[in-house]
Amino acid sequence: MRIPWKTAILTSFLLFSVGTALNERQALAASLLDVTGDLVDGDTVAQDGSLFDTYTFTGEVGQQVAIALESQDFDTYLLILDANQAVIDANDDVSSGNTNSALNLTLPYTGTYTVIVNAYDSSGRGNYRLSVNAMTASTSPSTTNCTEAKVNAIRAIEQGRNISVREENFDLSEYADYPTDRPDEYALIMDGPATESILNSNQFMKTLATEIISTCDSVGAVVFALDNSGWGVTLGLFPDGSIDFFECIFPEQGSSDILPWGYKYCT
Repeated sequence: MRIPWKTAILTSFLLFSVGTALNERQALAASLLDVTGDLVDGDTVAQDGSLFDTYTFTGEVGQQVAIALESQDFDTYLLILDANQAVIDANDDVSSGNTNSALNLTLPYTGTYTVIVNAYDSSGRGNYRLSVNAMTASTSPSTTNCTEAKVNAIRAIEQGRNISVREENFDLSEYADYPTDRPDEYALIMDGPATESILNSNQFMKTLATEIISTCDSVGAVVFALDNSGWGVTLGLFPDGSIDFFECIFPEQGSSDILPWGYKYCT
């Protein structure tokens, strides 16, 4: 899961150290990086006492990438930063039983990105492997119709991951003010160890949801959910034309089950 306080501590420190103290290595191939390294005494130290190494790679706007950080020696923490050293995304654990880290996202611009290989705490030392892989054209969600958008979304989630996806369709009548010209909710129900990583990859989910909603005329919202858990993330089409995440709220005692558009009950 993400650890917001740790991300803030590390990136605050990075703003003062990028370009001077970082151990920076440039990817040899655009949008692809595969390196092994180690965190050892003498590496750069973040404000929370944890060690980190830094790598860069070059990518193109709209390109989908999968970033994986693995270590048998320490609990990993992974961040990707933009050219201004602002955090694009971060991940601690792939799942509750896997302390490796992974991110899936669509690159927002053409240029250089920074990947931070970090230990979760100050005790982290040892070997690691970092990889950045661009998704192939055959699995990228470039679509011409609704069916293709849904098929490509499932394929994009499942490719190279220990995860299975099934689709379900619901109506949006649980919302008081849903877009009446888009009455359908499309759900991607996931099962497998990689599910938590997907649910923690906001930009990846937003890219897939945007493709589905933009292509499917009757879909007003897309749900990504862990099977039989109650844990899910919803994105929908808002009145201003944007596609964004629903806010999680807790139900009040005696309140109606009808929700305002843009909100979901916390689980």
